[in-house]
Amino acid sequence: MPIFQDSENYYALVPAGDYILCVYEFSSDLSSGKKTAGSKRYNITFNIEGTDSRIKESLIDHESCGWKIDTFLKSCGIRNLEKGQGWEFEKDEAEKTGRPWINPMGLRCHAALVHDSYMTPRGDEKTKNKVSAFYTDREYLAPDLVLRKKPILSKDGDSTNAPF
Repeated sequence: MPIFQDSENYYALVPAGDYILCVYEFSSDLSSGKKTAGSKRYNITFNIEGTDSRIKESLIDHESCGWKIDTFLKSCGIRNLEKGQGWEFEKDEAEKTGRPWINPMGLRCHAALVHDSYMTPRGDEKTKNKVSAFYTDREYLAPDLVLRKKPILSKDGDSTNAPF
Protein backbone atom coordinates (compact mmCIF):
# COMPACT_ATOMS: atom_id res chain seq x y z
CA MET A 1 0.00 0.00 0.00
CA PRO A 2 1.47 3.37 -0.98
CA ILE A 3 1.79 5.93 1.78
CA PHE A 4 1.59 9.68 1.15
CA GLN A 5 4.91 11.19 2.29
CA ASP A 6 4.25 14.85 1.36
CA SER A 7 7.65 14.77 -0.37
CA GLU A 8 9.03 17.35 -2.73
CA ASN A 9 11.20 16.92 -5.82
CA TYR A 10 14.68 16.30 -4.43
CA TYR A 11 16.17 17.24 -7.81
CA ALA A 12 14.50 20.64 -8.08
CA LEU A 13 16.50 23.21 -10.03
CA VAL A 14 18.57 25.62 -7.92
CA PRO A 15 20.01 28.89 -9.25
CA ALA A 16 23.40 28.60 -10.96
CA GLY A 17 26.20 29.50 -8.58
CA ASP A 18 28.67 28.26 -5.98
CA TYR A 19 27.51 25.61 -3.50
CA ILE A 20 28.77 23.09 -0.99
CA LEU A 21 27.98 19.53 -2.05
CA CYS A 22 27.91 16.45 0.17
CA VAL A 23 27.99 12.84 -1.09
CA TYR A 24 24.63 11.34 -0.13
CA GLU A 25 24.63 8.18 -2.29
CA PHE A 26 27.37 6.42 -4.22
CA SER A 27 27.43 3.46 -6.61
CA SER A 28 29.58 2.26 -9.47
CA ASP A 29 29.07 0.47 -12.75
CA LEU A 30 30.64 0.48 -16.21
CA SER A 31 30.32 3.33 -18.67
CA SER A 32 28.54 2.63 -21.95
CA GLY A 33 29.63 5.87 -23.64
CA LYS A 34 31.11 5.66 -27.12
CA LYS A 35 34.53 6.93 -26.00
CA THR A 36 34.52 5.55 -22.43
CA ALA A 37 32.79 2.16 -22.82
CA GLY A 38 33.98 -0.36 -20.24
CA SER A 39 35.55 2.24 -17.93
CA LYS A 40 34.45 2.44 -14.30
CA ARG A 41 31.70 4.99 -13.77
CA TYR A 42 31.09 6.39 -10.29
CA ASN A 43 27.50 7.58 -9.81
CA ILE A 44 27.18 10.17 -7.08
CA THR A 45 24.11 11.83 -5.61
CA PHE A 46 25.04 15.01 -3.77
CA ASN A 47 23.00 16.98 -1.28
CA ILE A 48 23.21 20.65 -2.22
CA GLU A 49 23.80 22.20 1.19
CA GLY A 50 21.58 25.14 2.09
CA THR A 51 18.79 23.84 -0.17
CA ASP A 52 16.39 20.90 -0.18
CA SER A 53 17.75 19.74 -3.54
CA ARG A 54 20.12 17.07 -4.75
CA ILE A 55 22.15 16.65 -7.91
CA LYS A 56 23.38 13.51 -9.66
CA GLU A 57 26.85 13.43 -11.16
CA SER A 58 28.88 10.69 -12.83
CA LEU A 59 32.65 10.53 -12.74
CA ILE A 60 34.28 8.22 -15.29
CA ASP A 61 37.69 6.62 -14.79
CA HIS A 62 38.98 7.25 -18.31
CA GLU A 63 42.02 9.21 -19.49
CA SER A 64 39.79 11.79 -21.21
CA CYS A 65 37.91 12.68 -18.02
CA GLY A 66 40.18 11.61 -15.15
CA TRP A 67 40.81 15.28 -14.38
CA LYS A 68 37.25 15.56 -13.04
CA ILE A 69 37.84 12.76 -10.52
CA ASP A 70 41.13 14.39 -9.49
CA THR A 71 39.50 17.80 -8.91
CA PHE A 72 36.63 16.16 -6.99
CA LEU A 73 39.11 14.39 -4.68
CA LYS A 74 41.20 17.54 -4.15
CA SER A 75 38.07 19.59 -3.52
CA CYS A 76 37.07 17.08 -0.81
CA GLY A 77 40.45 17.44 0.89
CA ILE A 78 41.92 14.14 -0.34
CA ARG A 79 45.49 15.32 -0.75
CA ASN A 80 47.55 12.41 0.57
CA LEU A 81 47.78 10.60 -2.78
CA GLU A 82 50.97 10.82 -4.81
CA LYS A 83 50.86 11.55 -8.54
CA GLY A 84 50.51 8.19 -10.32
CA GLN A 85 49.32 6.36 -7.18
CA GLY A 86 46.36 4.00 -7.47
CA TRP A 87 43.44 4.14 -5.04
CA GLU A 88 39.91 2.69 -4.79
CA PHE A 89 36.42 3.90 -3.91
CA GLU A 90 35.43 0.26 -3.30
CA LYS A 91 36.74 -1.17 -0.04
CA ASP A 92 36.93 -4.79 -1.25
CA GLU A 93 39.01 -3.75 -4.28
CA ALA A 94 41.32 -1.70 -2.07
CA GLU A 95 41.87 -4.68 0.21
CA LYS A 96 42.56 -7.02 -2.76
CA THR A 97 44.99 -4.64 -4.46
CA GLY A 98 46.62 -3.07 -1.39
CA ARG A 99 45.65 0.40 -2.63
CA PRO A 100 44.32 3.13 -0.34
CA TRP A 101 40.52 3.10 0.12
CA ILE A 102 38.69 6.40 -0.13
CA ASN A 103 35.27 6.24 1.49
CA PRO A 104 33.19 8.63 -0.65
CA MET A 105 30.17 8.75 1.67
CA GLY A 106 29.73 12.11 3.36
CA LEU A 107 32.64 13.79 1.56
CA ARG A 108 31.97 17.52 1.15
CA CYS A 109 33.31 19.91 -1.45
CA HIS A 110 32.92 23.33 -3.01
CA ALA A 111 31.52 23.33 -6.55
CA ALA A 112 30.03 25.57 -9.22
CA LEU A 113 26.64 24.51 -10.53
CA VAL A 114 25.20 25.55 -13.89
CA HIS A 115 21.98 24.83 -15.73
CA ASP A 116 22.12 22.12 -18.40
CA SER A 117 19.33 21.79 -20.98
CA TYR A 118 18.64 18.45 -22.62
CA MET A 119 15.98 16.64 -24.65
CA THR A 120 14.06 13.73 -23.16
CA PRO A 121 13.45 10.61 -25.25
CA ARG A 122 9.89 11.93 -25.76
CA GLY A 123 11.26 15.15 -27.27
CA ASP A 124 10.62 17.44 -24.28
CA GLU A 125 13.27 20.00 -23.36
CA LYS A 126 14.27 19.84 -19.70
CA THR A 127 16.78 21.69 -17.54
CA LYS A 128 18.80 20.25 -14.68
CA ASN A 129 21.68 21.34 -12.50
CA LYS A 130 25.15 20.17 -13.48
CA VAL A 131 28.55 20.50 -11.81
CA SER A 132 30.71 22.74 -13.98
CA ALA A 133 33.72 22.75 -11.62
CA PHE A 134 34.93 21.35 -8.34
CA TYR A 135 36.94 24.07 -6.58
CA THR A 136 40.39 23.02 -5.40
CA ASP A 137 41.41 26.38 -3.95
CA ARG A 138 38.84 26.60 -1.13
CA GLU A 139 39.11 25.55 2.51
CA TYR A 140 38.78 21.88 3.41
CA LEU A 141 35.32 20.82 4.58
CA ALA A 142 35.03 18.06 7.15
CA PRO A 143 32.93 15.09 5.99
CA ASP A 144 29.38 14.59 7.25
CA LEU A 145 29.92 12.03 10.02
CA VAL A 146 26.38 10.62 9.81
CA LEU A 147 26.67 9.98 6.07
CA ARG A 148 30.14 8.44 6.53
CA LYS A 149 28.33 5.47 8.11
CA LYS A 150 25.73 5.15 5.36
CA PRO A 151 26.12 2.06 3.14
CA ILE A 152 27.68 2.35 -0.29
CA LEU A 153 25.65 0.74 -3.08
CA SER A 154 27.65 -2.05 -4.68
CA LYS A 155 27.83 -2.84 -8.40
CA ASP A 156 24.85 -5.19 -8.15
CA GLY A 157 22.70 -2.64 -6.33
CA ASP A 158 23.09 -4.15 -2.86
CA SER A 159 24.61 -2.12 -0.08
CA THR A 160 27.92 -2.68 1.61
CA ASN A 161 28.97 -1.25 4.95
CA ALA A 162 30.92 1.99 4.75
CA PRO A 163 32.81 2.50 8.00
CA PHE A 164 35.16 5.43 8.58
